[in-house]
Amino acid sequence: MKAVLDTLTNQDNRREQGSKTLHPPLPDETGLGMRKWIFAVLAVYVLLFIVPLGVRPLVIPDETRYAEIPREMIETGDWVVPRLNGIRYFEKPVMGYWLSAVSIVLFGENEFAARLPAALSVGLTSLIVFLLVACRGAGKQVALIASFIYLTFAEVFGVGTFNVLDSQLTLFLTAACASFLCAFLSSEAKTRFLWLSFTGIFCGLAFLTKGFLAFAVPTLAAAPFLLLQRKARSLFSMPWIPILFAAFTCLPWAVLIAQREPTFWHYFFWVEHVRRFFSDNPQHPQPFWYFAALLPLLSFPWSLFAPAAVAWYRKTKGRDILIRFSLCWFVFPFLFFSASKGKLATYVLPCLPPLAILIANGLNGYLEGGRRRLFSFFALSSSALAAAGAVVVIILVLFPFSKLTLFGPSELWKQLLIAFTLTTWAILAFLAGRLKERKTVLVLIAAAPLLAYFSTHFILPEGIEARKAPGAFIERHGIEIPEGAVVVSDEALAASVCWYLKRSDVHLLLDGGELEHGLTYPDSVQRLLNLDGFKSLTLKSDAGGVVLFADSRFYARTALPPPKEVKTEGRFTIAIYNSTK
Repeated sequence: MKAVLDTLTNQDNRREQGSKTLHPPLPDETGLGMRKWIFAVLAVYVLLFIVPLGVRPLVIPDETRYAEIPREMIETGDWVVPRLNGIRYFEKPVMGYWLSAVSIVLFGENEFAARLPAALSVGLTSLIVFLLVACRGAGKQVALIASFIYLTFAEVFGVGTFNVLDSQLTLFLTAACASFLCAFLSSEAKTRFLWLSFTGIFCGLAFLTKGFLAFAVPTLAAAPFLLLQRKARSLFSMPWIPILFAAFTCLPWAVLIAQREPTFWHYFFWVEHVRRFFSDNPQHPQPFWYFAALLPLLSFPWSLFAPAAVAWYRKTKGRDILIRFSLCWFVFPFLFFSASKGKLATYVLPCLPPLAILIANGLNGYLEGGRRRLFSFFALSSSALAAAGAVVVIILVLFPFSKLTLFGPSELWKQLLIAFTLTTWAILAFLAGRLKERKTVLVLIAAAPLLAYFSTHFILPEGIEARKAPGAFIERHGIEIPEGAVVVSDEALAASVCWYLKRSDVHLLLDGGELEHGLTYPDSVQRLLNLDGFKSLTLKSDAGGVVLFADSRFYARTALPPPKEVKTEGRFTIAIYNSTK
């Protein structure tokens, strides 16, 4: 790491001789003091993101889906065509599945292995943020602050501890944007070529994770930045090397999937990208301002301190190149995501690394200038919010209202733990708002949410687990399945049934859901059953029985034949049909 920092810093200095650093180094910028802080941030990352990964059960629909597809890759040995329940699944490319499959091979078929790629992606993204800020001359401690802010954004923590693909995508996009800036700052042609090559490779990896979005984010960050730097000619010269290396990265799998599945690219490009982006009836429709309204929550608690950072930028005019690039990197992709008619909170995750850089530089600069008013106000506001949350929790413990609490009578300890962590948050934030020494207040405000974050791994309400985590139910009743029985599931539980029963031959009842396209192929069409088909299957003498897993509400409203045995626990139902009847 030190060699990389030294090399890039020297390149930057050659390009901008005579420029001043944003912030003079603090006393422990190097040596033992800096190593101590790096170790502390690393320990926080391991405790928050790695250690508790296996504590919570997988939740539906995303976590079991993104665990089952890699499991089937390993089981079949087919690492080219993604399949879910043995049926073609063309909504995403393969890189995210490959990473999960490697983790499963190394650590087994469990929650820890399924979530590990996402958690590691968060750590590596945080490392890239650190290196980028450190190499720009802002100082390693400011870089460490930016890295820590990214780790403790509410959305980064939440998404990074679940088995979804957004953290992996964000890692590759962050690496691509950072490589581009390093290329721009390079004065030597060979070094510039190397960084542009990395830009293309990371764009290719991002494409293999989630598709054409991989090219939109770096382009929307780089193009306005080049125009702002009055380097319009570079718009025509710089892209060719990244395009070439991105193509080299994607081409092997792209050719293989086209040979194996000729319809893949039409479905993936036209249906999953063009039609979804412009559709009048998109998935998850939200207004243009949706992400802007949600951003303070996604970047909490650091969004509270954005006004202090903005106050400093208004004074300095944001002249530094890293600040200009980070602003373009944040604003224009954010507007792009906002323009899409379909929106999920996780879509804007790639915008949070530059936001962490902007807040870290601005907040540190604000405090360094001896100013405290805005910081103290919002630190005390953070303390008040946490204290109010603790009071609400205590009130619900003393006077339980069934419509307001998520916890049952046996979960008192979870509620008390929440109250304790919020109280700790309130105390530390209060001290940060009252004290004056810059390093002390930054440490206090950074430490305030940590205990609350860590405790979230252990306080999942039983009510939510009963609705969103069917694993225990499926495993418990899986031993009741007769040998040779046909397993049927509704669309909501299909991926979970496959993952926990280690099967890829589950029939779907009435609705194919996300497997609708895969079910149109001749070798899979018979896997979707209508009511008549299901009834016929339960009457076949050679079927060995039929077992249905379903959402309890789906089972209750569907006119199914009476089973030999039915068991319902909360949200989940299993119905066993005897073929001899």
